[in-house]
Amino acid sequence: MRNPFAVLRYLRDLANGRDKRHLGHNPAGGAMIVALLVVLAVISVTGVMQLTNRFFGVVWVEDLHHYAANVLLVMIPLHVLGVVISSALHRENLLGSMITGRKALDAPETVTSELREARIFDRIRTSEGVLVLLVAMGVAGAWGVLETGRREVHVVVDEKQPIVESGPSPEATEMSRTAQERAPQKDRLDYVASAPLNASRAWLISSGGRLYDNWFVALGVKGPVTTHVSWPRDNTIISGDQTWCCKSCHGWDYLGREGQYRTGPSATGINGVQRAKGRTPEMLMGILGNSKHGFTDEIMPVDVKYRLALFLSQGQHTARSYIQPDNTVKGNAVQGQAIYENVCAACHGFDGKALKLGVSSDPLYNGVPQFVGSKAAANPTDGLHKIRNGHPGAIMVSLRAFPMEHAANVLAYVQTLPQQ
Repeated sequence: MRNPFAVLRYLRDLANGRDKRHLGHNPAGGAMIVALLVVLAVISVTGVMQLTNRFFGVVWVEDLHHYAANVLLVMIPLHVLGVVISSALHRENLLGSMITGRKALDAPETVTSELREARIFDRIRTSEGVLVLLVAMGVAGAWGVLETGRREVHVVVDEKQPIVESGPSPEATEMSRTAQERAPQKDRLDYVASAPLNASRAWLISSGGRLYDNWFVALGVKGPVTTHVSWPRDNTIISGDQTWCCKSCHGWDYLGREGQYRTGPSATGINGVQRAKGRTPEMLMGILGNSKHGFTDEIMPVDVKYRLALFLSQGQHTARSYIQPDNTVKGNAVQGQAIYENVCAACHGFDGKALKLGVSSDPLYNGVPQFVGSKAAANPTDGLHKIRNGHPGAIMVSLRAFPMEHAANVLAYVQTLPQQ
């Protein structure tokens, strides 16, 4: 290792073609090695931290892990480029030296007492470095075992299978009754904004899916008037209450910046929520209530947070397993037709045009009515989410209690319906 000024001088000499040959790492190479080790350490430590209860869902840990990984992807080709340039300038095989640990000397007289002394110091530094590394690995390993050992047992979720009911739990019954007491007492609003007396797990999860879509519409209340504190300032296309919807940050495919919301008006740079799968609802409720999410009990009551957390834990599906990059659906449209015509057509009609689902925002078709077919073709991930969970604030059936393939089949058929 050399000091930063030596590294800068070396880079200046390299640019001017005056760099000196080094038997060990040159100043820039030594700095790069240390930088690579530091970045790798950051990636490893933050990766383990995200597996613990204490740091799961903590935004700065996720961001640090993400940015460190991206920095590493830049450093790797720079390091390889440095090896290639140095090998060419000094006409030597650095890759071979990395494997053998040997370099050819320019002349016998270069072997001096100073070089022999340097070799001794190299051995001392190496042994000290190995010792520090072993101690660090031991401490980190012990900490990781202790932290991961305290993790609660996660629920194994098989999205392809229907939910097996075992009767309502006391906790679920309490949540159902709380929702009933708060729901508006109007005709047919029991299905939209209330809850069964002893709700099934399938209903609790589908209700959580509607809350993920738009929780204040699902509850029949007004949303927050201000923009969410964690909403990125550079995204001014979306503002106000819509920034409080889970889907606005994390997407219909639940992948956030790694999925459908990588680009476009909804791009926020925010992580997805797929790592919440299998986590306990209680842990996820704590994350929903933290300072980054801001869902206090006053804004989102406990029973609402429980249903939303249950959906995040046990209700997510892997959208890309059913929807291809070109938005076509991996499903059996013939089987989907049978379900659609006997269930969905009751509201949407056999051609999918009985209900108008808003108007197009596309400049080419501004004001053109949207129907089931056009919505499914334009945004099938949204359609798959709604087929499984229903639509917030509307009397729409949910296929949550049935195998996942039924929802995919219905979506495949719906894409064949008229789009105008």
